[in-house]
Amino acid sequence: MFDAGHHHRIGSKQLDGFPVAGLHSYYNFIPNPAYDQRLYDSSGHNRYGRLGDSVVADATDPAWVGNSLYFEPQAWVYLLSPGGVPTPLYQTNFSLIFALKAAAQSDVTFYCDTNAGSDDPHFRLATGTADTAKLRVSIRTAPGTVQLSVESTATVFDGDWHLVGYTDEGGTYAIYVDGETADTGSYSHASPTFNRSVLGILMGVGISGQFTGTLGQLVRWSRALSAAEYSLARAALKTRLLSQGIALP
Repeated sequence: MFDAGHHHRIGSKQLDGFPVAGLHSYYNFIPNPAYDQRLYDSSGHNRYGRLGDSVVADATDPAWVGNSLYFEPQAWVYLLSPGGVPTPLYQTNFSLIFALKAAAQSDVTFYCDTNAGSDDPHFRLATGTADTAKLRVSIRTAPGTVQLSVESTATVFDGDWHLVGYTDEGGTYAIYVDGETADTGSYSHASPTFNRSVLGILMGVGISGQFTGTLGQLVRWSRALSAAEYSLARAALKTRLLSQGIALP
């Protein structure tokens, strides 16, 4: 894993093709024992060992299926630095890109930045409510205050692999699906302080919005990527995942 401000744990070869400026964190969910990449639990301990080791899944652990990480309901992962420090992303300018595969399902979360003891405010990537095959972006920066709630025009949750990107520059946002700009717009930006980042569920007061599906790789930046930079990141991810047997549109 790479975590800006701590140390590099990724061989430089793995960053080929990615815009490196402002890189916040990179999570490789594909078993690859040639690199020292890990997922960490809430205590900062190495939950799974080096990627590629055998995993005994239980009710709260995602499981390796082929070359990706599969989440059943109630499975989740904290995103932490190697030292166990939470690494929430949401800030004035940021971007992230995901590879994922899941069927349509109503209002479930595959990524969120929240605070311990509260799921409102939040930055949340989820399935749609008006259309359960669409991506929904939800941003609340104070309890009960909705800054943004928008669903993509492009289909994301249809049982096939898709590459999803989101960029935000002080409230001017773009949603990308499979290389196309699916939606753009703006909202009144505010910057709450989040203290956790979680995959697979909406975690705050309790656990809700439980995602069922598969995640490939996740890359996050502490700045807004341009459309050209998103295209570079998309091409790099497509090449990397294709080498692992995952074909993206």
